[in-house]
Amino acid sequence: MKNEGIKDQIDIYNNMLKSNPNDIDTLNKRGVYKFYLKDYDGVLNDYQTVVHKNPHSVKGYFNIGRLYHDQKEYTKALDYYKKAIEINPMCAEAYCNIGIVYAEKDNPRSATEYFSRAISANPKMTIAYNNRGRVRSDHKQYSDALKDLNTAIKLDKTVGYYWANRGLIKKATRDYLGSIIDFSKAIELDPNTAINYFNRGVVLYLTESYNKALEDFNICLNLNPESSDAYYYRGLVRFRLMDYQGSTGDMVTAYEKNMIRREYAKIESQTINEGNLFSNKKQPRIAN
Repeated sequence: MKNEGIKDQIDIYNNMLKSNPNDIDTLNKRGVYKFYLKDYDGVLNDYQTVVHKNPHSVKGYFNIGRLYHDQKEYTKALDYYKKAIEINPMCAEAYCNIGIVYAEKDNPRSATEYFSRAISANPKMTIAYNNRGRVRSDHKQYSDALKDLNTAIKLDKTVGYYWANRGLIKKATRDYLGSIIDFSKAIELDPNTAINYFNRGVVLYLTESYNKALEDFNICLNLNPESSDAYYYRGLVRFRLMDYQGSTGDMVTAYEKNMIRREYAKIESQTINEGNLFSNKKQPRIAN
């Protein structure tokens, strides 16, 4: 949604609140749109007003937690998510987001526990299966991870990154054919996602399907010209295809882009330490 449309919607909610300042539902909705504009002070003000007017508002506490989560203020985020659960012990979204907080804090045991609680509260919550599977896969619990992704896909076959995540598990367990099939499905569902072409290209390279791998790395780089990893693997493929000049060029570009990425990461880390940078990382949706 474009900023103009978001601002128009906020104006509508502003007018509604003039006639009914105690409309908690409208405050909640206005907070959502302010979040899209990254008006974090405005978001916090709206949701604090919500919980002040209704101390039993699950959405209010959840959304404050979501705001702090986005800003990586994990302790505050956990406090508000858990307050939402105190009010509604079956709030699967809060359990799931707590799991994400623990995953981001590199606490896989607690992350797995809370994703499991989310699933207990809502056995059809596909994102919780996906997330638990990702954590298990990251810690080489491939059998359990595969079960989780199988369940997520069985419940919802339309989400590209479920297929992509299962493809990564199959790659890790050397089920290369299954991995290629899953990445291909992910590409069918999300044809503009560069990482899916990259991952399939890597598996094709591992299975010595060099021409097909080259096609995938070319598409990946068209979508994401800054991917040093894609240049590196395309260089490997070109070497196998005896395109030594092209291989050398890709390897040099991969090195140069990787050095730039490292310098940027160093600057970004310094900025974060100074407390001047908000995270733009995608997070779970805020509750309407």
